[in-house]
Amino acid sequence: MPKSNAFSGRISYVAFFFACLIIAWGIIAFFTTHETLTQKSPQNNPFKSNYLDENVVTKSLPVKTLLLSTQKGGDGKVIRYVNGDLNPTISIRPGQIQRWKVYNDSNIFFKVSIPGISFYVVARDGNVTTIPVTTSEEVLAPKDSIELLIQGPGWGNYEVVSADLISNNPEEFMVLKSESIPVFGLRIPDALVPNYDLRNAKIEKTQELILEKRNGDLYVDGEKVNDDVIMRTIGKKTVEQWHLQNASDEFISFTVPRNIFQVVQINGNPIERFGYDHTFVISPKGSVTIRVQ
Repeated sequence: MPKSNAFSGRISYVAFFFACLIIAWGIIAFFTTHETLTQKSPQNNPFKSNYLDENVVTKSLPVKTLLLSTQKGGDGKVIRYVNGDLNPTISIRPGQIQRWKVYNDSNIFFKVSIPGISFYVVARDGNVTTIPVTTSEEVLAPKDSIELLIQGPGWGNYEVVSADLISNNPEEFMVLKSESIPVFGLRIPDALVPNYDLRNAKIEKTQELILEKRNGDLYVDGEKVNDDVIMRTIGKKTVEQWHLQNASDEFISFTVPRNIFQVVQINGNPIERFGYDHTFVISPKGSVTIRVQ
């Protein structure tokens, strides 16, 4: 009987030891993040938003650089990658704010969203927005770049998807994993840089431009342009208003490389788009009105 009690005691100690190991493993797993994203930087800097590196709020935020790319699989289906990784995981803590620098390094569109979660655009094409712009999705044309602020939601895994522009069917290409200890007291900044609102500017000249896609090439008023770039010379400190009409049955992205522009209307409806662009996407048979400086 004494031997049985001694044996039972040893069993209890072993069980207690393994229980402690399991609890310790659970604590370590809870406190440890599980990111699988490979960190890479573009060869050339497409962001150029030095202000966000100096702003008292945004300069201290963790930065994730996301280079989006694609290739076609054997069945012809488009496979989307982030920094060369297939369906990687980005770890974030609940309540934490991260700054994502996103560059579309592919030749197709990405329509990015995180279902059920809003994020905040703070720069487009390297131009910092006047205020963080709340949105639930953002379309990136080829070679387009944006910077976002993401605040960690409650614990769990969240799909990051890109929807086809025509069918609007979303496909997951990354996972946002909210885990570890929550962060309290952080908030998205109310304002960034005081950009001049070109809607208030004096218009020196207006232009009507017809855009059309033919066999993958962009034509502006019947003339072929290179790399979807619209080249127009405007006077120094002059603001012009351009109305661009998409005459095609497909989405068209255009770039104005030498000047900044502000989108003021989409399909004839006035919009509030805080900050400037270098690239924009027009829907099939749609139109956009921009003010160019």
